[in-house]
Amino acid sequence: MDDIKQWKQAFTKWIGEGDRKRFLIPILLLLGCYLLLSSGDKSKAENPKNQEPTTEDIYLYEQSLEQRLTELLSCVSGAGQTRVMVTLESTQMNVYAVDVRDSMGGTEQKHILLDEGGALTETIQTPQIGGVAVLCEGGDNVQVVAQIHEILSSLLGLSTGRISVTKMN
Repeated sequence: MDDIKQWKQAFTKWIGEGDRKRFLIPILLLLGCYLLLSSGDKSKAENPKNQEPTTEDIYLYEQSLEQRLTELLSCVSGAGQTRVMVTLESTQMNVYAVDVRDSMGGTEQKHILLDEGGALTETIQTPQIGGVAVLCEGGDNVQVVAQIHEILSSLLGLSTGRISVTKMN
């Protein structure tokens, strides 16, 4: 404990001297700015925005969508126990920002590049759903099938030809 008190007294005495006091504030400001800037660079390196989705990411997306649809469709009156399978037509797609320049020779387009070496992502398009298969206990009831078709068509933007509903054994 005495060491800490001695250190505090020595530090306070050092700061109290006139010449050192006017240099301390700019040094602390520079140190603070450095820490803020360096922490921002680390977060960019740990979480790159332009990273393409992996097969596991796509599988998890499918699985999550199937689970949410199963929970929703099992609440339809008369549907009973329900299982859903979703197939994807395409994967997630990154659309990159483009710099367009008009010149006498025509139009020139270049991707906008970031300091990290990747391109600037303008938007991320979610995977396109190819089709949905639904197995449910009420799959032999025409009204239940029509309700499920309507729900899936409106939620996912699919035509009824891409939705299959059948009775579960």
